[in-house]
Amino acid sequence: MRVMTITERSTNVLFTVSYGENEFRAVQLLDRIGKDVYAQTTLEVGDLVLVEEVPQFLRSPSMSKGSPDSVSHVIIGLVPPSECDEIQNYNELVKRI
Repeated sequence: MRVMTITERSTNVLFTVSYGENEFRAVQLLDRIGKDVYAQTTLEVGDLVLVEEVPQFLRSPSMSKGSPDSVSHVIIGLVPPSECDEIQNYNELVKRI
């Protein structure tokens, strides 16, 4: 998981997020209330969000595997205004648990 910045808002649930100079397509988690589906919160360009990579998470039937237009990241939630420090070697730490 990484803290990324929203650089483009395509819809209420589809975004472009960036980390350093890399950009990725990401979707926000949704909630179902009755028969309706809602975005968890309103996200805007410039917001910091917690993002998890899920390779080839969503792609249209016409896309080949590895297509740059596929959605490969999921926005877990909004990070409140703050200063955040990235945990070095996070993946290595998680594998040990």
